[in-house]
Amino acid sequence: MDERNTHAPSLTPPVSHQTWAITKPQVQSTGGIVAAQHHEAAQIGADILAADGNAMDAAVATALALSVVEPWLSGLGGGGFLLHANAAGHVEALDFNLRTPMAADPADYPLDGGAGGDWFNWPKVQDDCNLIGPMSICVPGAVAGLAEALARHGTLSWAEVLAPTIALAERGMRVDWFADLAFAIDTPGLSLNPHAAALFLDSAGHTPDPTDPTARLLPMPAKAAMLRHLAKSGAQDFYEGEVAADLLRDLQEAGSK
Repeated sequence: MDERNTHAPSLTPPVSHQTWAITKPQVQSTGGIVAAQHHEAAQIGADILAADGNAMDAAVATALALSVVEPWLSGLGGGGFLLHANAAGHVEALDFNLRTPMAADPADYPLDGGAGGDWFNWPKVQDDCNLIGPMSICVPGAVAGLAEALARHGTLSWAEVLAPTIALAERGMRVDWFADLAFAIDTPGLSLNPHAAALFLDSAGHTPDPTDPTARLLPMPAKAAMLRHLAKSGAQDFYEGEVAADLLRDLQEAGSK
């Protein structure tokens, strides 16, 4: 008997293997280097340096740009920390983290037992209302913090560093495979808000990107309009002016206190 013909056919489907080559090319520069999670934001920072802006100008411009191209992690509704070191080695820290609203009541966040499973592994709160929805919103520190950092150590105006981000919002973020993945992961949360769902989950708002056939463009006209207003009126308008009034109205209509 020919042994080559005695093997039963396998019922196991073939397994496809794919190898990803992740590289970090070396970058050299005589005028500084900008590092960011998204290449378009990093390029905006590098362009600021090339136009004789300093490191803080580039850092703030990059952070603002990330709010368009990486909205799941770097929105203006968040907060942060910033370190500034001068040539003498003196380091200054700026804390512009979030603040709990004055009307917040612990009774509105009843514990549900166990861990929440979020990045920070907070205790589980009923309906995840501390993570998703109008009751999860804190007072954002990002706009105030970035504007303060620019005022202390930058050389360009608030309007000048906002300009590239306004152009990005008008053109739209590139929705590539990674952005699609991020939106898919957060679809349950995004679906709870009709405005978020219309912006991030409705493909009708996407247009092909002629510079990248694998991506689509998602314009953000409302965000561009808000940024133009902040460029004209100043960052404080986000907290006390027309932008603040719009934000409060939207939050209250959604059910926030």
